[in-house]
Parts: sequence; structure tokens; C-alpha cells
Amino acid sequence: MKKFSQLGIFTLTIALATLLILPAAQALDFKVSGQVNRAVLWGDNGNDDDVKFVDNDNSSTRFRFTGSNEFDENWKVGFKWENEMQSNASNDDDNLDIGQNGDAGDVSFNERHMDIYFQHKKFGKLSLGQGDTASNGTSEVDLSGTTVVAYSSIEDMNGAFSFRDSDDNVIASIRDTFSNFDGFSRRDRVRYD
Repeated sequence: MKKFSQLGIFTLTIALATLLILPAAQALDFKVSGQVNRAVLWGDNGNDDDVKFVDNDNSSTRFRFTGSNEFDENWKVGFKWENEMQSNASNDDDNLDIGQNGDAGDVSFNERHMDIYFQHKKFGKLSLGQGDTASNGTSEVDLSGTTVVAYSSIEDMNGAFSFRDSDDNVIASIRDTFSNFDGFSRRDRVRYD
């Protein structure tokens, strides 16, 4: 174990020395960002009502790393790596059934973007890896500006809530009865803009 610690310190020292020696033209613009997006969700199915504390699946909790570097005056190379972290997601079947206890769901991680790109000022941008497809978001135009609170994909906010009959039998869930007809979301792809 001590050997690995020494190797790690040595590697970190070499990496820091390399970054300090590189000229400014070789510097990488690197950013760490993200968001925490929790919500309070209330539902009433006619027989029971409940309040849940959820991670808003409309724009979930996530963290991202981005970086880019310009070469010459025409080329730019960069990457985007973004992961979602949800606890008790607002669209999750297991945690949102009205009248059921269980506000504390398992934490799940999901890869959203893992993408590199090459961009030329005159010829456009080539993206490789998992990222937005050209059709992602085509039906999700929101003129109200309230996308995080409510938008065309209502199943993201409360898709697991169920419609029930007078005998408390489940008829269908919101997820099963609504669609915003959006295009493909994020996928492994090659994209040219």
C-alpha cells in the first residue's frame, strides 16, 4: 500500500510540474460544475394523498467536468463528462406510490454525457461519444421559462403516480398515459454540426 501511495505522489508531482511548465497556449480550460435539484411532490389518487421529497427528474442532481483547448486560431478540442446522481427520483415506481412509505430510495448514478469534440471555425463541430442527438429536445420547447418546474414531459415529474378506480385498483400510471413525443435523447453517436 505504501508503494502505491509513493507512486501516486510521484505521478501527481510530475503532472503538476508539467502543467506549470506548459506555455499558456497549451493550457486546458477546465471547469467543474453541477446542480442539486430537490423537490417536494404531493399527489392525490382519490383514495389517499401523500407528500414525497424527491430528486426532480426534470433536471436532476448532477455533476459535470468540461474542458477545452484552442489550437492555432481555427481549431478547438474539448470534452464534457456529466453524471446524474438521484436519490428517490420523481419518476421512480418504487418510491412514489401514494400512501406507501419509503421516502429514502437507493442512490443511483447514470452517465449523461461522455463526449469529446473537434471544432473548426469554418467547417463546424464533430462530436463523438455519448451526448445529445440532433432530435433531443425537439418537442420540449417551453415558452413559459419554467422547464425545471413543469414542461411537456410531465412523466419526468410524477410519472409513477397511479390512477386508481373506486376499489383502489391501479388502472395506469401517469408514465403509461402521457408522452411528449420527444426525439432521441442522449446516445452513443457521431454528430456533425
